[in-house]
Amino acid sequence: MADYLSLLTKAVANLPNSGPPAARQAIYDRAQKSLQRQLRSLGASLTEDDIAREATALDQAIKQLEARFVSSAARPAPHSIARPVAIAHPAPRPVISPLLDSGVGASDVSSEGPRVGPQQRSAEAKAPRSSPGPREPRERRENARLGRALHLFISYSHRDEAIKQELIKHLSPLRRLKLVADWHDRKIEPGDKWKEAISENLKGADIILMLIRIDFINSEYCYEKEMKLALKRAKEGTAVIVPIIVRNCIWKHTPIVAFQALPTDAKAIAAWDDQDDALTVVAEGVRSIAEILLNGK
Repeated sequence: MADYLSLLTKAVANLPNSGPPAARQAIYDRAQKSLQRQLRSLGASLTEDDIAREATALDQAIKQLEARFVSSAARPAPHSIARPVAIAHPAPRPVISPLLDSGVGASDVSSEGPRVGPQQRSAEAKAPRSSPGPREPRERRENARLGRALHLFISYSHRDEAIKQELIKHLSPLRRLKLVADWHDRKIEPGDKWKEAISENLKGADIILMLIRIDFINSEYCYEKEMKLALKRAKEGTAVIVPIIVRNCIWKHTPIVAFQALPTDAKAIAAWDDQDDALTVVAEGVRSIAEILLNGK
């Protein structure tokens, strides 16, 4: 189950002045149709009760969001004294500044050490390849119009290298559809400054997937640094966090519990009889999120 309220809020926020009711309703209708299409495509892996539960969650999110607009419209405007009208020049478009220092990275630095090779560690003098900064709504709308994919960041512990590779395979159709372009630390090339490359890609991500197991929670980089930056970006509305539960652990006692997790009902991938079934559900969930984001941009 996705965080529908957060997704819809971001989509509506990109409309001029949050859009008239008809424009918002068009977004809601597209989201409902997209959700039904995605859930039905999973076939036997979801029951009718599962589909109804997801649809109800989306409907409730729509009602909560519309209630905010009703409340805002009913709020009386403060009394003010009329003043002469002056011609004002438009304010410059704000620039989104970095949220944290460049030391934040996705590498799992523990007793295993960072996920980089000796060439990467020894070539600090070479500047990292350019990475996207935080996306603004207009930029995302333009990217969607041109068929450019959303930037997807994968955060994971060393121990999940194998499952990460399998997940990437299942995300491949989304790359071909130009819905997402995934990035992970194995794409850092020899000579790149790995901390800076990881930090810049995390700051520029539209969707952040976190592969959750106890090793992720115990990791200094994954949990204490990278996750905190991701949480701050989600709070500011510049990224969507999607926890992927790989193996059961006490993740429900962490800030991650605030976000709807995948697979369905946060059932750990390791608990599924067929791993491909679980990863298919994850990929479909990511596709649904990407389509909702792009439909609102």
